Amino acid sequence: MNTNFDEIELEKNRLKNLKNELIIHYHQDATFYERRTYIAFFLISGVGLYACSDLYNKIESIDLLNSLSILAGFFIVPILLSVISNEFARKKSMEKAEWYQKGNEIYRKGARKYTKLENGFKIAIGSLYLLGSIGVGILYYLSF
Repeated sequence: MNTNFDEIELEKNRLKNLKNELIIHYHQDATFYERRTYIAFFLISGVGLYACSDLYNKIESIDLLNSLSILAGFFIVPILLSVISNEFARKKSMEKAEWYQKGNEIYRKGARKYTKLENGFKIAIGSLYLLGSIGVGILYYLSF
């Protein structure tokens, strides 16, 4: 009978350790989002803005310059959206960590809400980068 009690205690300790490891994982996951995606988005935006500045020196038409200033916005706005998206990703991971700490079903729904918002922002960021890249290509074609 004593071995059965020991097995139950071992299982409780194993589950407690697993729960603590998951909490640590989600806290680390929250900080990981900030570093990884900020670097990628800043690099993409930097390349896009560099292409816009290179094109700025070659364009002589005022209409194309106005179009170029709008296209530059397609590379600046995603940086702002990425900050918001990363905040939602961080909040999602923190909500999951909270849920594992409390074990309450109410906290679980909060993480799903942030996931939907985060995915929406990712689609918006990708679309803006795509439109900006296509626009820069069209302006290069029109300016030469």
